[in-house]
Amino acid sequence: MHPLASSNRIAWADTSSGCFSIKSAYRMIKERLWNLRVEAWNLPWKEERLRCGIGSDARCSICGHELEDVIHAIRDCGTAKDVRQLSRVNSVEAERWIQLRIDETVKINTGCPAAGGAVRENNGKWIIGYNRRLGACSIIETELWDILDGVLLVQERHYHKILEQTDNIKVIEAINDSLSKCSNSAIIRRIAQLLQKVESWSLDYIPGEENIEADCIAKFAFGRGKGLHLFETSFESF
Repeated sequence: MHPLASSNRIAWADTSSGCFSIKSAYRMIKERLWNLRVEAWNLPWKEERLRCGIGSDARCSICGHELEDVIHAIRDCGTAKDVRQLSRVNSVEAERWIQLRIDETVKINTGCPAAGGAVRENNGKWIIGYNRRLGACSIIETELWDILDGVLLVQERHYHKILEQTDNIKVIEAINDSLSKCSNSAIIRRIAQLLQKVESWSLDYIPGEENIEADCIAKFAFGRGKGLHLFETSFESF
């Protein structure tokens, strides 16, 4: 890890200061309880009532689809698709924007994680792919290493506008939060330092089914040794 990032610090995740409090613990537990007044809980509740035969209507109030489950609300509904499309950088306006898609995977029989990514120009032209097999670490830590590798590779090639895309919402939240407060994670602090040197960047959510290329590159790391591996030609040629 870069010396300027220093070491990790133990912190309570549910307060901005990192200090534990009874109030924050109570709030955290309460947020995980079902509450029909909260739309996020209302969706699975409507679906479950219909499945048990005690409800008659679970249609989407926006598009009229017969079953509005969580997947439909965030992925399949036409309005959700429109919102995702608007959140992405327009390729016509994004001159010299580089698209960095990342993903992580875990080998079931060993629990060993790996990370991979694909870097393309905004017109889809291949720049470079990469993967890395890691030791024992969490899914979020794996994805953070993935982002760090990708940002370093892009900067080494003197690109200054980066559109990063991942299907891990927690990673997006962690990095965005680090911009307003100092993170307790050394790797997040290092990523934040690098992004401050970039002219423009965006970190967006992408559904897993649209991120298959990065997922395949990550899985390919299991057949290789540890360390960072680069792919100068498109992964489609393998």
